[in-house]
Amino acid sequence: QAARTVRGGGDSMGFIITGATLAVEMSFILYGWSHGMLHDRTVGRLATGATVRAAANAAVCSLAFIPVAGLPLCIVGGLVVNLSDTYWNWSDELAKMCVPLSAEEVTFYEAQARESLLSAAAKVLNITDTSSLLSTGLTQDERL
Repeated sequence: QAARTVRGGGDSMGFIITGATLAVEMSFILYGWSHGMLHDRTVGRLATGATVRAAANAAVCSLAFIPVAGLPLCIVGGLVVNLSDTYWNWSDELAKMCVPLSAEEVTFYEAQARESLLSAAAKVLNITDTSSLLSTGLTQDERL
């Protein structure tokens, strides 16, 4: 009975690690979203990619329940699935097909990059009033 329990726990370890990895990945995604660093659609795309990775890993983990050959198959399959996904980004490409990039996202990230660049320039140039930097109708000399 003890051997069955230990074997069942060992076989289930892949599911536990997959669930923990998904939880950590989703935590980072939600952290970025809650701090305004990620657009809503980007969150959906990243969450879709994380879920696809978790589903693929869970499918490979189920091989561990095959008697005798299951555990080696699970280990080799996990290595193959995860290394190929890391190299070819299959889960992220599938997520991009499910949740395509929108023009609103592009505008969101352009505004973020512009704001970051302007605040860094104002800090370097020691400018306290950045309203002239944000004006779009001015020439480059007038902004400075």
